Amino acid sequence: QLDFFRLGKKSKGQMILVDTPGFGFAHTTNEEDSETFLNTLLAYLRGRGSVLKRVCMLIDSRHGFKRNDIEFLKKLYDNKKSEGKNPLGAP
Repeated sequence: QLDFFRLGKKSKGQMILVDTPGFGFAHTTNEEDSETFLNTLLAYLRGRGSVLKRVCMLIDSRHGFKRNDIEFLKKLYDNKKSEGKNPLGAP
């Protein structure tokens, strides 16, 4: 599930915040489900092209980075290293 929030007015530069509720709690015993979720999220981000300007990951400081947070960041930036491009595929 993705939740979309429009911030600001179109005439003054609008931003859309997309939240993935439960991402930090998505530790499942099924590795395949976790992998599918990460790949789906990365495909969504890469599909945004040049429209996407930033990816912001909020981390609960009480718990620090969780396994799926680290896996997501590795996948996001491994692509950048291997292709020498922006991790999201945008120019």
